[in-house]
Formats: sequence, C-alpha cells, structure tokens
Amino acid sequence: MKNIKSLDWKGRLKMEELKLKYYFEHMDEFSEKEIFEDCEYVWEPLNKTKEYLNKKIVEPNIKENKAEVGEFVSISGNYSIGEGTKIGANVTIIGPVIIGKNVEIQAGALIRPNTIIGDNCVVGHGSEIKHAILQNKSKVASLDFVGDSILGKSTRIGSGCILANRRFGVAHKERFKEICKNVDVLTLSATPIPRTLNMAMSGIRDMSVLEEAPTNRQPVQTYVLEHEPAILHFGSCQLY
Repeated sequence: MKNIKSLDWKGRLKMEELKLKYYFEHMDEFSEKEIFEDCEYVWEPLNKTKEYLNKKIVEPNIKENKAEVGEFVSISGNYSIGEGTKIGANVTIIGPVIIGKNVEIQAGALIRPNTIIGDNCVVGHGSEIKHAILQNKSKVASLDFVGDSILGKSTRIGSGCILANRRFGVAHKERFKEICKNVDVLTLSATPIPRTLNMAMSGIRDMSVLEEAPTNRQPVQTYVLEHEPAILHFGSCQLY
C-alpha cells in the first residue's frame, strides 16, 4: 500500500491520492470492470454498486448459478454465479450479488447484498462479505468481515480481520476469547479509559509502555477547514 500524505501545506487534500488509479492498477482486468467506468475517486464505485447490480441482474430478474454447490446452501434474491465456482456447505448468499468464475466460497461463509466478487477469488470459512468489491484473485481468509470496501487484484486478508467502518468493543473481544481459548489478546491504547488503566496499574492486566515513537511516525496535524465533501470521504474510507 502506498503511503498517504493526507494534507498539503495549504491544508487541502492532494486529490491525486484519492483517485482510484492511485490505489488500483489492474481495474481493466476485473471481470466486472464496468463498475469502475466514469469513476474517478475511491468512494464512487461503492456508491454505484446497488444501481449497477439493479440494472445488470435485478431488473432482468437473473438467477443464474453455474457453481458446484455443497449441502445446506441458501441462495436468494438475484444472482449471477460463474462457471468453475465451488460453494461449500452451509454457505448463505443473499442477492443481488455477482460472483465470478473459479471462485471458492468455503463452508459457513455469508455473502450479503450489493457484493461483486471477481474471478479466481477465495472467501474463507465463516467469513462475511457485505457491500464490497473483490477484484480478481483476492483472497479473504477465515472468520473475516469485509464490508463497504474495495479489494485490489491479488489482495490477501488474513484470518480474523475486520475491514470496514465498524464498531469493535469489549463484548466483541470477550466473544473472541470465548471461542478461541488459546489466543492471546493484545490491546493498544493511546489514551486508556479509566477502567483499563486501573486494571493495568493494579496488576490485573499486564502493561507495557512504548516510550519511543515508532520509526517514521508521522506527527498528528490538526486543521480548521471549511466543509469539504472530499475530506469527509477520505476520512471515512480506508481502502487496501
């Protein structure tokens, strides 16, 4: 991923660094490359996904599945699933969705509406994909959540990742510890809340202090600016 300089010396975003071509070099190879047509900035393809799928498969009422399907699979709504794709047991697919050729959707995965998955992709065991675009050869490992995101060609997402603007609180962490008994949990906090700080100071939790800033750490810069939609989009969209 390229380094992002969020603001120039005038306090304005470098618009070149918000453009699709800055992040994605192989859009013309994507099986549904039309989704990127007339789109200049990173948030625009996601904004048009629903409209794109409506025109392509909802309005013509397409329900086409050429995949090899396992046991107890549920497929609903409108969908187009390409040849050579394998859908594992207990998978749920809720349209409208487009899934390309030679895709592997492993057992227990959930594909939610307004998702486009390119050719030769992998969605791992128990992973959830929602309102996302996975370009060709992207691989999402097990127990992931990918929502409101675009993955570039050959992207790899490791197990247990959450790629979305989504709340992740104490209850979620405790649930992970319940289902994964042998996993250590590392909590990082720039400003710990009183409860967490008290647990660390009293010895209930182990605590380490990073006294030196990481190498090449960029300083926090605060700007007072006029309302600018591009800045708001940039702050809420982190695409990998």
